[in-house]
Amino acid sequence: MTQYKEVNRDLTYTRREIGLNFSAFYFSLATNVGALMISKSLSSRELSLEESLQFALREIGSDVANAAADHLAKRAISSAALNIHLRNAQMTAADVRLIADALNRTSVSELSRLESFSLSYNTIGDEGANTLATSLPVTLTELGLVGCWIGDQGGAALLKWARRARGLRMICIEDNRLSGKMREQCLSLRGISVFI
Repeated sequence: MTQYKEVNRDLTYTRREIGLNFSAFYFSLATNVGALMISKSLSSRELSLEESLQFALREIGSDVANAAADHLAKRAISSAALNIHLRNAQMTAADVRLIADALNRTSVSELSRLESFSLSYNTIGDEGANTLATSLPVTLTELGLVGCWIGDQGGAALLKWARRARGLRMICIEDNRLSGKMREQCLSLRGISVFI
């Protein structure tokens, strides 16, 4: 009889323990599903160009990037053209990836509002130039990448983008590490003012 009570007590404890574990599992599952639903809801909402860039600039965190994010936060969202100039912002190729991600999250119609873009005097190098070339809209009218440590590899990526960029009117890429041959190829762009 004593042995039966002992076994029954162990079974009761096990049932209680299972109940507690199941409750904890259910709560954890509900919390994770809720977080996932909120995340999907936010990501499914189309962000404005200003909102996308603000997130990236805040993550970059330099004084220039934060000042630009503050300026974008104060700006009323409209169909007006947007000019982003981030000169001397201490940006690297890793920072360019954050900006590129922001641009890639933005709809084509929003991206077409970006008129002028400059990262002059930031050490983005070939890696940063390659990243930008895959993310900049073809409607951009002006691009400034003066003194960015860009070599022929990054120059070739930018040249490929510029040939598709139907809106491009001016590109400034002075003081980079481009070879004479790459400079000639850039100067051969038709209908575009190239400062090299």
